[in-house]
Amino acid sequence: MDIRNYFKVYLPYILWLTITFSITISAEELTPKIKLVRRIRNLLTDFLTEEQCIYFIDTYLEMYNNGATMEDIKNDVMTNAMDQLEDDQLLKALGAYKKASKSLGMDKLMTIGTTCINVLMNNVTPFMKQVMEKVQIMKEQNKGKNSINNNMFLMANQFFTKNRVRTIFKRIKNKIGKEDFDLAFPFLSDFMKFDLISDLM
Repeated sequence: MDIRNYFKVYLPYILWLTITFSITISAEELTPKIKLVRRIRNLLTDFLTEEQCIYFIDTYLEMYNNGATMEDIKNDVMTNAMDQLEDDQLLKALGAYKKASKSLGMDKLMTIGTTCINVLMNNVTPFMKQVMEKVQIMKEQNKGKNSINNNMFLMANQFFTKNRVRTIFKRIKNKIGKEDFDLAFPFLSDFMKFDLISDLM
């Protein structure tokens, strides 16, 4: 897989995972939206800037409120979200890719990337389903938009904690295996906040 195709496969997934955490919160007020963005950047990834996170929240929240499914949003992320990245972000990704492929080899790097995505999605998907089910119940009860938004925000903050992220990162580390994870750590840490488990290295 050449570098361009590699970025097409993995960078959109990083954006998708970040956006997933964001759009499960429909934040009308600026303060809770900024609070969420900063939590994402402090605990999950700071690959995206604060401004980019806000752009994605606003863009994909509008799609969601207009009836788009999570699959619709995911497809749009895979197709269009990379266009919002700056040149320095793409160069950072390229540098990380070169380091990782040299240390691990292409096949192992692809396996590790797939493992990260699978573990993240396995841990996030049940929560997302709970949120969507709760939203549907509240809509059927004719709850107002603000009430629904506030409930979503509460659920996400209860889920998205430092301990939860540490647990997910530990599961990724264990699934990959210590030897390969140690080699991949410089690459992974360029995209995700794996320093949260640096005490386990």
